[in-house]
Order: sequence, then C-alpha cells, then structure tokens
Amino acid sequence: MNNDSQEPILTVVMPVRNRAALLPRTLLSIERQTLRPLKTVIADNGSTDSTPQIIEQWRQRVEPQGISVTVVSEPRPGASVARNAALAKVTTPYTLHFDSDDEMLPDHLAMVDAYLRLHPDTEILRWDVTIMDNEGWTTLKSVDDEDLLRGHILHAALASQRYAVATDLLRSVGGWDETLTCWDDLELGTRLLARKPVTAYLRCEPRVVIHPSDDSITGRRYADSHAAQMLALDACRRALRHTDAEDATIWLDAKGMIVAAHYAREGEPQMAERTAAAVLDAASGRSRAVRMKLQLVRLVTMIAGQGGCALAKWLLQPRARAHRE
Repeated sequence: MNNDSQEPILTVVMPVRNRAALLPRTLLSIERQTLRPLKTVIADNGSTDSTPQIIEQWRQRVEPQGISVTVVSEPRPGASVARNAALAKVTTPYTLHFDSDDEMLPDHLAMVDAYLRLHPDTEILRWDVTIMDNEGWTTLKSVDDEDLLRGHILHAALASQRYAVATDLLRSVGGWDETLTCWDDLELGTRLLARKPVTAYLRCEPRVVIHPSDDSITGRRYADSHAAQMLALDACRRALRHTDAEDATIWLDAKGMIVAAHYAREGEPQMAERTAAAVLDAASGRSRAVRMKLQLVRLVTMIAGQGGCALAKWLLQPRARAHRE
C-alpha cells in the first residue's frame, strides 16, 4: 500500500544486540512491507559483532525505497534501555515494537496502518502471531479474552511483537522499565492497560512470525530467569496498586503459581516452593477458598504441564472485573 501522499502515522522500533546471524531475515521482512512511506528506529545496544555494519548497509539500500531508518547507539545494556532510546526518536502518533529475530508478512504494516487511519481513537491495536520452531512447525498464539488485562497477564496479549500503541500513551506511562531484564513487556502491558485505554483487536490470519531462540526469553527454561520473573511480577503488582484495575492482581497470583509449577517440572523443587510461598504471602489478604484455588492451579499445572491458565480463569473469574474491548 503506497501512501506517498500521506504522512506516516506508525514507526517500527527495534532493539538489537549481536544479531548478525539473524538480523538480515528480520530486516528483509521489513523491507518487503508494502506500506510506504515507512519509518523505523533501530537501537543498537552495544553490539560487538557485525550488526552495526549490517544495519548501515540495509539503511543505504532501503532509504531510496521510501523506508526511513534512524539508528540510535545505546551502550547501556538492556533491551528496555534500547527501546526507550529509540522511543525518544519517534515522531509518529503510533509506535510498533518488533524483535530482531522475528518476521512480519509483507502486508502486516499496511493492515495496521489502514486500521489506525480508519479508527484514530484507538490507543492499542493488537493482533495474533504465529510461533515457528527450529524445525518449521508453527503454532498459532491467539489471545481472544473478553478481559484483556487477564489475557495479557496469563497469555502475553501485549507481548512486544503483538500490538501498536499510541506514542503519547506509551510516553505518558513512562515507557519501558529499565530495571527489568525479563517480562518487561508483561510489566509495560500491565501499566498500559491499567490506564483503561481504547483497545482494538485486528482479526485476521497472523501476519507476524516469532522465532524462539536460545538467547530469547521464549527459548529459555522458566527457572533460568527466576529472579527476574519475580521482580517483574512485583512491578506489575505496583502498577495495579491503587488503580481501578487492582482486582486484576488475582491473575498475577495465578501466574506466579503456574510459574512455580513449571519450576518444579524443570527439576527445581526448592525454587518452586519458595515461589509458591511468596505468592501465597502476597495473597494473604484473600480468602482461604481463593488461596486453595491458587494451590489447585499450581497442582494441575505441575501434573499436566498445561491447563493452569484455563483453570485459573474458571476458578477465579468472579474475583475480577472485566476490561473489555
């Protein structure tokens, strides 16, 4: 979709660090987008391989094609730090975050752009994605939950590749939490949704393909990021405290118990017990019945390896007010 007569309303923001092997695939998927003009901001987070050279070569190739490329050098470590550095350069009404090892189909940005132009009151537009493993098998990652905040906490509805957000809203909540090294998108999405923004769901076949890798969050064991996950959950609790969405902390309790179950399944029983105890301590103000339901969520997940989120929604729904799209 060529919109040369229209000002861009969307900027793709991408942090990158030492991605020389994977970055060309992602850049090519952006280059193949039908949307023009197209704005991008890439934040290099202290790469020591050939990543900067790859970015510069790509910039020189695509700028004559109507793709604006702003490169930011951010030596301070951390994806959230890099994203905030890139955010400072965004001048469009909407920001779309993307990761340096994933892909988008050629019409993805054109579809997002068209929807946002038709519905300019939208503050968050989200969509489904496909996850592709190393053998090429794909899994649809869909979150169609009437309670979007619950869907985000339990199913990562606002994972970084899954939505576009009004730039003013993103800045008004303070951008990314630079103290977090894991689940920073969980915390940011929770902060955004606590504001009760105008949200919409782009119902279409997934146009984004996520490639989990060993050094991405989606490619690790839960237990490998235990401390960082607990910090993120605590930050989410703080984000909801004293807001109209405070009831949603029940879903954080459920997520904590589900994660504790996965620690146990990964052979970390002491870590699992400590985590469950911390969750129950945080839930000490809840009724005995609710605390027992949380224990049941953990037990089912520990035995079956799945089903905890669905069980939590079924058992705990009366405790939460819905945030609807």
